[in-house]
This record gives sequence, C-alpha cells and structure tokens, in this order.
Amino acid sequence: MNSPPDFHDGFVDGVLLSDSSARILLRTVEGDRFTLILNELEALRVNNLRKGNIVFEVVFLEPKQLDASFVVELYGYNDEHKKTFAFDEWVKEATRKGLTAIENTPSYGCTILAIFRSHSFTAGHDELS
Repeated sequence: MNSPPDFHDGFVDGVLLSDSSARILLRTVEGDRFTLILNELEALRVNNLRKGNIVFEVVFLEPKQLDASFVVELYGYNDEHKKTFAFDEWVKEATRKGLTAIENTPSYGCTILAIFRSHSFTAGHDELS
C-alpha cells in the first residue's frame, strides 16, 4: 500500500501489542478495515480507548516535527523529569535511530501516540504473530 488510507471520521477498533510491535486496528468511514503495523516500537501511549472511537486524523511525523509536549506525554514524564528533559538531544538521538512518530487525534475517544522504526498497512484486521 503506497499511501495511507483516509481515516478521517473512521474508527479505532483496537490495539494489539507484542514486545516490539503494535497493531492498530483502524476502519474507514466507509467500513474498510486496515491494520497499521508499527515495528521496532520504542514507546506507545493509548488514552481513552472507548467503544466507537472516531478518528479526526492520523499523522506520521519525523522527530524534528515534534514538540517537547508530545514526547513528555508519550513517555509519561513526571514534573521533575520535565524540568531536566533535553528535548533537542532527544530529537538528535531519535533522528539518528531513524525513528518516526504517529499521532492519532480523535474526534471522540482514543488518542494514540507512538514512536517506532518502521510501519506498514495491511488490508483487514491482522492478528499479532
């Protein structure tokens, strides 16, 4: 699949995790099902997963496109760590590692933040292997 499907007004149907990957089960507004596979997962945060999660947008971002609040929320840093967090250094290291980020912004329900090395989409809802 060359470009990601349009998930605006679609749905997050679930998230499956393994040690180093995640499968995000997505459905378009037309009802077409896809699995977003995140490989070499560095961090994942899923908040407010509910029945009927409605997607506003799914965006892929390079480390230099992120801001410190994204990283702080993703890793769940406490107030003390926020004070000493060296964001510019984090961006350099994430770029060196070849990491990419994803942000699922909801219209209703589930927010997903992740950072990983590679990703792919498959048709249907795959199982973890």
